[in-house]
Amino acid sequence: MSHLDPDLTEESATDESFLQRHSLLCRWQKQLEFFLYHICRSVAPALADQCHWSCPEAAELSRLSEKVTEFFCFKHKKYFQSCGITEYEREAFCSDLHSIRQIRHCAVHRVPVNAATIAKYARSAHHVLAILKRLGGTEFQEAFGGLVSLVIFTMTPDEFC
Repeated sequence: MSHLDPDLTEESATDESFLQRHSLLCRWQKQLEFFLYHICRSVAPALADQCHWSCPEAAELSRLSEKVTEFFCFKHKKYFQSCGITEYEREAFCSDLHSIRQIRHCAVHRVPVNAATIAKYARSAHHVLAILKRLGGTEFQEAFGGLVSLVIFTMTPDEFC
């Protein structure tokens, strides 16, 4: 038979889309965990010690997001001002920290996501990383600023949608 069964072609395309999007979510999860862990190490080392996070892999994205939200968004709001971050940007950051938890959920539980959801997660992750770069101070900037910029630059879901 020289032609493809339309049902099989559609199913294969769906499988490929799922695999690409799942791979993207897993990559974003790992990158976000890495940078959230290192912002804790740079700015709030006692927080990482208290949570017994010895490396980025020891802390999962949901817990990191929760603790970073608690530390920065609730207990140390004025730290944002000292980094030149407006109240509006702070509130958006706190909201985006909550949103990125879904990246882990979808990656770990292999939840199928559509292009609009990928775009939403990309925006949230992008915003979180941009604010982390500003929150990190000199030590964080020197160690990770270029890498954060590279990840932000490559964090485009267009090819996977």
